Amino acid sequence: MRSEKWSGSGERYGDAVAVSTAVLLVEAVIGAIAAHAWGETREDPGAPTGAFGLAVLAGWARWEAGAGDVLAGWAVATAVLAVPALIVRRAVPAGRPRLPLRALLGRVALCGTLAAATVWAGAGAVLHAGAAYEPPRLDAARIAGTWSDGAGGVLDLAADGGATAHRLGSFVPVDDGCSGTGTWSYAPGGGPWAQEVTVAVDGCEPVPWSVGGTPGRPKLFVYVGDADLGDRYVLRRAPDASGGDRTMRG
Repeated sequence: MRSEKWSGSGERYGDAVAVSTAVLLVEAVIGAIAAHAWGETREDPGAPTGAFGLAVLAGWARWEAGAGDVLAGWAVATAVLAVPALIVRRAVPAGRPRLPLRALLGRVALCGTLAAATVWAGAGAVLHAGAAYEPPRLDAARIAGTWSDGAGGVLDLAADGGATAHRLGSFVPVDDGCSGTGTWSYAPGGGPWAQEVTVAVDGCEPVPWSVGGTPGRPKLFVYVGDADLGDRYVLRRAPDASGGDRTMRG
């Protein structure tokens, strides 16, 4: 009798592990969909994270993270772990006849598929409604001017097509960056994402800059280092002598 009891407990424990694992996989899929949708709303989504958002949680746990970030990280981790526990408690209750494991996993698969499809449809609707990020549409007149990286690197693009660079850090792997004169051109491409500003400065590698930012505060940027990490070198409009932003000229 005792051996049957322990055998039943072992089977229920195995069912609980299998169901909780299946629920975590469903959460991973839903989390990946949500992370993708969230990334589409941001100008710079940054480096991709794992299915369970481990990179995000690790970022929250860094020493320099604020109290709010740490609290949010704990809340997310608690919710992720609480859902499987609640479902297992309901699906594998003590003192009731044991359901076949195949039936339990089938229910998780069905409910998980419905949940993932709902999140996918909801995310698609939100992005289609205009929540997705899109670079501002510029032209040559609005690009002409002075751009700065905020750390001593400056790129001056003259209205006549001339370019002057001072210590730009994206061109060459030297400490003092790229400095010199040359030319620049703007290509509108087939849409906001395809815009390019090509700068050719003597002694520096020609670099096609992409457009980012907002209509009021546009940016020029290039990806640097490992492309998979999404690191960018960014130039922003330098303020004019009166302290204003010269982004609306032309």
